[in-house]
Amino acid sequence: MGNPVADGMETDAMLKTAVKCHQDGNLSEADRSYSAILVEEPDHADALHLKGLIAYQSGCFEDAARLIQRAISVNPGSPEFHNSLGAVQEALGDPVLSIGSYVKAIENHPDYIDAYVNLARLRPDVAEVRFNLASILHRQGNIGSAVENYKAAVRLQPENVIALNNLGLTLQEMGKTSEAVDCYIRAVNLMPDFSEARYNLGRVYQLQGDLEKAVEEYRRAIRTTRGPSSRIFYNWALALQKLGQYDEAIQRYADAVHDDPGYAEAHVNRSLLLLLTGRYREAWPEYEWRRRRPDWLSANPIYPDLPSWDGSPMSGKRILVQAEQGFGDTIQFVRYLPLVKNRCGRIILEAPPALHPLLKSLSAIDEMAAPNPENAKKADAGVHLLSLPGIFQTTVNTIPMVVPYLHAPAGKIENWQDRISGNGFNIGVVWSGNPAHPENTFRSCDPGHFVSLVSLPSVNLYSLQKGPAADRLRETPGCAGIVDLGPELHDFSDTAAVIMNLDLVISVDTALVHLAGALGKPVWTLRYHQPYWVWGTHENKSPWYPTMRIFRQSPAESWSQFFQHIIETLHQYVYSPYGMREKEI
Repeated sequence: MGNPVADGMETDAMLKTAVKCHQDGNLSEADRSYSAILVEEPDHADALHLKGLIAYQSGCFEDAARLIQRAISVNPGSPEFHNSLGAVQEALGDPVLSIGSYVKAIENHPDYIDAYVNLARLRPDVAEVRFNLASILHRQGNIGSAVENYKAAVRLQPENVIALNNLGLTLQEMGKTSEAVDCYIRAVNLMPDFSEARYNLGRVYQLQGDLEKAVEEYRRAIRTTRGPSSRIFYNWALALQKLGQYDEAIQRYADAVHDDPGYAEAHVNRSLLLLLTGRYREAWPEYEWRRRRPDWLSANPIYPDLPSWDGSPMSGKRILVQAEQGFGDTIQFVRYLPLVKNRCGRIILEAPPALHPLLKSLSAIDEMAAPNPENAKKADAGVHLLSLPGIFQTTVNTIPMVVPYLHAPAGKIENWQDRISGNGFNIGVVWSGNPAHPENTFRSCDPGHFVSLVSLPSVNLYSLQKGPAADRLRETPGCAGIVDLGPELHDFSDTAAVIMNLDLVISVDTALVHLAGALGKPVWTLRYHQPYWVWGTHENKSPWYPTMRIFRQSPAESWSQFFQHIIETLHQYVYSPYGMREKEI
């Protein structure tokens, strides 16, 4: 007797060679190899099937049917074998048997697309076949063919609400939102309690900006849903939030969390609305869910072996405080480090190196480091920076807001004194934030709007803009009146030193406004119409920075109209004989 393992390895090698010949079109050589395998193993299912395919390709349909049926008797669960037999039976002129073989292939493997394609070719008038084929094509990402087959299913069965709903989804993915809306409306007209179609209709309305209609569809979807409802509540809350209906949006986020307690995005969005509406103590525990969001986890180092600090006194111990999110967030929340210092021995701050020269001015920091797992080995416990407001149970009335709490290096301040005009009113300007920020398109403006400020007598403008947006200044007509300092600002301490020599900073919502506020310098923050919790909803003052004034763009207001208000206010601010600066800042 031969060695079974060795014989098996030899058969596998023979089969691989035979298949290569088959693929290359060398059918006679492949057939001989399959036959040789069958001499050794008469019930080798793959060899039987493949030899049958060669017979089919050669026009020997009866031989092909016999061989493939033998393969099926050995391996009746193979959808490929049944599909091949169906093709042979078609060639033999027996569509009934052929349909039966394709159906058997699908029964063995519900996603076996080749059988669906063949079945749809034989029975294009069967709605279920076209629907199932469309569903598989949709899952595989073949959207165009999926739409074609869903449309066929709907033509054959106009009252199939599932097909209508799925057709709407595929059309929506193709960007054909109007056609998608028509499909969803047809579906809910046929079945008013079809929750899934109502939810999808609400999503399209929301994407189109028709928030009132979206809210109504979500409300109807919730009344009729029989399954999980967290995503309906979540998107309903998003629409309400955009409409400014914050209390109800908070409740809908709570409903989403009740339905799915681990829904981190719903927890975080609820916390942000609670913060926006001043309910800080209720918000902070929810805000901790940010650390479970995938985007947060991918952007922030986690040291699982480092115990978390909960605010308990740890006299003589070392606390690693990890900065997170953007530069502005770090500048805003390092104000809590003196409070941490009061409860521990030493603070190690892990923060981006670009901030280190500036943050050295904060005496509570004993050591600074760039993100690195080695930092955790030096510490007894760790905490993320934006967890500190919650640890210290911050309310709107207990924010540590004594400024300045950061300082520019004295030498750098002195170096800039000769560069900043000694005559007139000196203003630093910034028109764009980090281009990677998801809202940067909305919060940024064209530098040309700042050029309009140059015409004010005795006003000197200095660009503090960094990054790709700085190049736009040179392309802006009239930009000669703005002195571009950006190329000379290498880190935040350089920018801080310039700001200390200015009378005012006017900037869109970027890290710069946090820097000016932390330095205790007058700063005007130009905020586009979407509210953000740090700046509240309508006040022109900030609870975080006493020297800041917030200007809010209305939804219908263009940047040109917005800047007209800035010019008028600046004129009063600079030239008021009674010192508007003292009244407002």
